[in-house]
Amino acid sequence: MTMRKRLVISIDGGGIRGVIPLIILKQIQRRFSQDLFLQDISWWGTSTGALISGALGIQSHVKFEEAIQNVLDLYEFRSAAAVHPHGVSIPTRALNQLIQANFSNLHLDQFPNLNIVVSNAVDLSPVVFNAENSCPLDEAIAASCAFPGVFPAVKINDALYVDGFFNAKNPTRLAQQYDLQFSSEITYLSLGTGIMRTKDAIEEEVAAVHEHMSDLHMDGKLNYFRFNPQLINAVDSMQNTSAKNILALRKDALAYIAESENEIQRFIKAIS
Repeated sequence: MTMRKRLVISIDGGGIRGVIPLIILKQIQRRFSQDLFLQDISWWGTSTGALISGALGIQSHVKFEEAIQNVLDLYEFRSAAAVHPHGVSIPTRALNQLIQANFSNLHLDQFPNLNIVVSNAVDLSPVVFNAENSCPLDEAIAASCAFPGVFPAVKINDALYVDGFFNAKNPTRLAQQYDLQFSSEITYLSLGTGIMRTKDAIEEEVAAVHEHMSDLHMDGKLNYFRFNPQLINAVDSMQNTSAKNILALRKDALAYIAESENEIQRFIKAIS
């Protein structure tokens, strides 16, 4: 009996730096012989990765490259909408508009392959909202993006939740633990939002997840690929939504893709 193939796409948190995984996915699609939506995809996302996963997870009715461009357009919109008519930057304004315009009146039980990672506001432990632990999609995404001090906590089913960033900025290990219940041949595609110049406990956790998954890959237990460029032209900030910084994010992503061509081809071979 042949095992069913599944593709897990896991996308890190990182605010406006979500432009990076979008560019990488767009370039992978351009190199792949079939539409990526024909794959059996399980989406996992934290913070901006939750927004991207949600936006792609609800668009399977269009071509994958068109869906990616639609989400890139949302990030361009966020850049413009973050600026108040009087010239003051208000990132909450842009994010709230984006979430309400695209995810209202949708529920996670409609999307069995979508997994949104948030943090319990009390102890910051990671919580996964999906079809099995369902809630309105706009609430889950708003909670996953609710970085304290910038965005308010979100109440879901009588509990408060904030950004999943704290203990699961890279949600790949959560996805791998969840997938132990499935008897499938799984390939994991982990997409970062840029290696920052500054390092902290959150970035150390991101690196630890990558090391764990790499060890499983080396032991032949699963297929695992991670693409995450060094930030060279773009700034570390999650909230710098200026047109100049978005262009810099694109530049860093495209330069990295050129350097990573062989690994991208290995990934494509793994899912073909």
